[in-house]
Amino acid sequence: MDLRRVLLVRRWTRARRRRLMHMYLMYHYMSFVLKTPKRNSVLTGSLWVTERLSGNEEAFVEEFRMPKQVFALLVSELVQVAGLKATRQVSANEQLALFLFFAGHHSSSAQLQSRFQHSGETVTRCASISKVTATLRIIPFYKKKGQLTTFLFFGEKC
Repeated sequence: MDLRRVLLVRRWTRARRRRLMHMYLMYHYMSFVLKTPKRNSVLTGSLWVTERLSGNEEAFVEEFRMPKQVFALLVSELVQVAGLKATRQVSANEQLALFLFFAGHHSSSAQLQSRFQHSGETVTRCASISKVTATLRIIPFYKKKGQLTTFLFFGEKC
């Protein structure tokens, strides 16, 4: 009777080990082998910005909170005066668009990564405080002495 019990316990233990190994192999395959691309949109960030620049004016204002002409002037001023530089991966237009999208929509890093098809590191570099300081460097060129610095977001009648 004891021998039967021992054999039964051994058989049960082997079957349990096989099930556990099978579950571990399935987990490993699903986690590390079977991968789907994360950022595989047809439109990369630069193509999306180009599409917006050549598209509808109202849609552009909804996305970036400024007209196309102001965007183009701001990019040229940031490049010429504030020293904004294009990198191998991200143009000056796309850097400004990414920053404006971030500021205008309160977007998270994950949303920016998905929209602009860039890694988290690239998004962080483009939406960083250095872009704000570059923008602040050009303010003295446009602000007149004694001019009020308050901003009216909704007009004077609100």
